[in-house]
Amino acid sequence: MSAKFKCGGKERLVDIFLAQVAKGRDAMKDLIALMRIAQERYSEVYDCTRDE
Repeated sequence: MSAKFKCGGKERLVDIFLAQVAKGRDAMKDLIALMRIAQERYSEVYDCTRDE
């Protein structure tokens, strides 16, 4: 899963890949939750906006 950001006129990508998923876990649900957290933190740390 990837998210595109714009920082200071440059485009950045944040990628998340789950190599393994524990039995009984919903991989897509977990991946979406992780990406939401990553997007929020990346935006805060680098003062960027997500490119939708």
